[in-house]
Formats: sequence, structure tokens, C-alpha cells
Amino acid sequence: AGKEAAYRLQRRNSKVGYLDRFVERVKVMNPQTNVDRQHLELIFGDACAVTGVPFRYARSGGSAFTNPYVPSIDRINSKLPYQVGNIQIVLSAVNFAKNAMTMDDFTQVWRDIAKSWAALTQGQY
Repeated sequence: AGKEAAYRLQRRNSKVGYLDRFVERVKVMNPQTNVDRQHLELIFGDACAVTGVPFRYARSGGSAFTNPYVPSIDRINSKLPYQVGNIQIVLSAVNFAKNAMTMDDFTQVWRDIAKSWAALTQGQY
């Protein structure tokens, strides 16, 4: 039982595990969706579609809140359903931020943070 539990945990905290959950989420949220596993595999890269920051799969705790770098399925236009052309895979932190503001606001905040960080660190990072 210990090996099986370890395998399930390892799979859950992997790209394949997240892909499994995305397939289920899309079906639950939009039963008539045209999104299938093959399309999700096609768009699911190694980094956030918005920021380019690589995903980190390790989780500590039970939710994505404990790791802002885990992948999250995002509707580009939240008013439209999960469908081909309206989904992307992003950092969970990006998805949380996008849920709280418009994409334009998010983009502006992102640019301001990057500009401020560059000025503060003077290119040291």
C-alpha cells in the first residue's frame, strides 16, 4: 500500500497529474466542450503561457495556494467557456491575479513590478 500511495502522490504532483485534473475540470465546467486531452497536451508547455516562468510541481499542503508556481488552466476570456482557443496553462498565481483584475490591469502591474525590480536590483538578478 505504501508504494501505491507514493506512486499516486508522485503522479499527482507531475505534469501528467495536472493534465489528468485539467481534462476532468474542463469536462465538469463545460460538458459540451471541444477541448480534449490531445489539445491540452498540445498547449501544456513547461512554462506559464503569460509570464514564461517555468512551472514547479512540488506542493506542500493541499492547495495551489501553497505553491504559486503550479500550473493552472485559465480561460483567456472569463466570460466564455472552456473551449479551444480560450484556454491557456498559467501559473496558479497568475490565474488568481487574473481572477481579481482585468488582463490589461494585470499586464500593467506585471510591467510595473518588473521595472521596479530592475531598478531596485540594478540588474543583479
